[in-house]
Amino acid sequence: MCGRFVNNVAIDVQAERWRAIARVAAWRPTHNAAPTQNHPIVVQDRVGRTLELATWGWVRDFSGSTLLVNARGEETHAKSTFRDALSHRRCVVPATAFYEWTEPAHGRVPWAFALRDRAPFAIAGLWEDAGGQRSFLLLTVPANAVVSPVHHRMACIVPSAHTDAWLDPATPMPEVRTLLAPYPEAPMEAWRVSTRVNAVANDAPGLLTPVPDTTGRQQSLFMP
Repeated sequence: MCGRFVNNVAIDVQAERWRAIARVAAWRPTHNAAPTQNHPIVVQDRVGRTLELATWGWVRDFSGSTLLVNARGEETHAKSTFRDALSHRRCVVPATAFYEWTEPAHGRVPWAFALRDRAPFAIAGLWEDAGGQRSFLLLTVPANAVVSPVHHRMACIVPSAHTDAWLDPATPMPEVRTLLAPYPEAPMEAWRVSTRVNAVANDAPGLLTPVPDTTGRQQSLFMP
């Protein structure tokens, strides 16, 4: 799953990047975005494209204790929970990196994943309105060669050339489904980060600082 991400870009830069009208009041860039928090998403309807805040996680019981923060992108068309949103309520979630952790056998070590040029990118998402609150979840796909040594799933990054198609409600479903694919590995890189990322309360630029791997695990994970 993708349970944390980074969005350290100012709202006006995000709005320009995705050609959206910003409707964001109070929000600050984050280096450790987590479920239940409010974060910017880009949505599009007949009127136009907007950048607005939404809560990360779809609530799925009356107590509010069950959250859906991710969905497997390649399965959403076949599941009633997501089918309508996939057809009519797609969004992108601006990010500059996301985190994944090694499987328990590797000691739950956090890793950051980003584009080599550190440019912002769009994570595919779905949104809904429930109880007067707009919320979103992130879509995941099978991991590419950069992410797979750490985790078998990765955030579904929508290539810049296909963002318009993903956001447009009129895009035919067969085309939408082709966009739910692993991002090419060549423009991406990964590095180990501090376990301070594990605590949601920690949110500072230093979380992205590479941590030396004294165990040799990095070499074994990413050795060709």
